Amino acid sequence: SSRHRPMERGADMEELRRFVRVAGPAGVTYTVLPSGTSRQAALKNLSAGGLCLTMDKPLAAGTQLQIAVSLPGRGEPVNAIGETLWSQETQMISSSGRRTSVDVGVRFAEIAPQDQEALAEFVFLTLHTV
Repeated sequence: SSRHRPMERGADMEELRRFVRVAGPAGVTYTVLPSGTSRQAALKNLSAGGLCLTMDKPLAAGTQLQIAVSLPGRGEPVNAIGETLWSQETQMISSSGRRTSVDVGVRFAEIAPQDQEALAEFVFLTLHTV
């Protein structure tokens, strides 16, 4: 295989890909495919296998999205094709009153190995600096 990693760190990275989610200071732009409009969403949490976005309206499960995640310290955004798995309404209470938003869970369906590695690295580094 062309994807060699040091054994110990590689095992850690595999665990992170599957289970660990971090809240991240990252910007997310998504487009509903095939030909939707690009929109911004707030990133609630992120793993190397998917993410949770906070947005104004729910998306049906199975909706295909083109996603661009801007990570701190990385010039190019991480690009992926994602599929929505679930949407859940949430109430946010702030000084301006109560607001309803929707958390949407997205699984990465297509992502380049180097982009998935960048996400795993971001998750790994975030965990070790908290």
